[in-house]
Amino acid sequence: AEAIVVVPDDFVQVCLVNTRAGTPFVSPLELRPLKMKFYPQANLTQGLLVEHRMNLGPADETNIIRYPVDPYDRVWIPWADPKEWTEISTTRQVQSDDDDYEVPSAVMQTAVTPLNASKNLEISWDPVPQPRNPSPGYFIVMHFSELQILPSSAVRQFYVSINGMALNMTAAKLYYHGTAVISNVKPYRYDKFNISLHATTNSTLPPIINAIELFSVMPTSILGTDSQDVSATVAIKDKYHVQKNWMGDPCIPKTIAWERMMCSYTIAKTPRIISINLSFSGLNGYISSSFANLKALQYLYVQSSGSVLVFIW
Repeated sequence: AEAIVVVPDDFVQVCLVNTRAGTPFVSPLELRPLKMKFYPQANLTQGLLVEHRMNLGPADETNIIRYPVDPYDRVWIPWADPKEWTEISTTRQVQSDDDDYEVPSAVMQTAVTPLNASKNLEISWDPVPQPRNPSPGYFIVMHFSELQILPSSAVRQFYVSINGMALNMTAAKLYYHGTAVISNVKPYRYDKFNISLHATTNSTLPPIINAIELFSVMPTSILGTDSQDVSATVAIKDKYHVQKNWMGDPCIPKTIAWERMMCSYTIAKTPRIISINLSFSGLNGYISSSFANLKALQYLYVQSSGSVLVFIW
């Protein structure tokens, strides 16, 4: 699974929640930094789950493109359909300075057009239902480049629509080895998607497309614990080698907040840690200065056999 999210702090918490469909587990967990300009559809309230990322038209359908060809390790899966599409390619560099997505040249060097030049180029997609999000929104990002030197009398212009809804009010006109991007601004919610590229009436050439990315929307509006509180509790855990179930975000989700810890939850504000019980945790040494960074802390319980210390602010 691959997700694109905006991380407002200098750390990220990944939580696998038991949804009663089997014990959650993860093998490797990998992080890749991306430039903020790449996917403006991702913001503080919504992330993007990668459904498909396809490199259209490569002759070798086993050639998956990723790092180091793509410095950001996006995985581009080859896709060709000789029964429906004509594949075209170039060996020259295809990249432009105004490509906000910085799609690798190796991806943009191949493209497809409809086999029947008089017909539309059609791509259909049936999203996989998500049990916990029955009607997610979807973003479709399409990448284009003209790979052929066109004679002066030739014209390639086309419109793009999704389920009959036009995405570009002005016909797309590409430049030789330049790049262009067309995507929906707001998420679409359909059970089935039909992406259609159709030539304008004055176009002498069929539409073309080089690559396509399909994303579902993942809500990220639940605010994580205050970053200063997180840093402080992690420092306390490390200093005293706390053996409690302290993993992930201290306060989120509410049902699995850190053991013997209480948080305050206020709408539109980050959760704050208000109480910590470290009794019988085998603590020794000085009281860590990190406790002073828990600005919302009201109660700190420290108890060992025969003695109790309660700090109240």
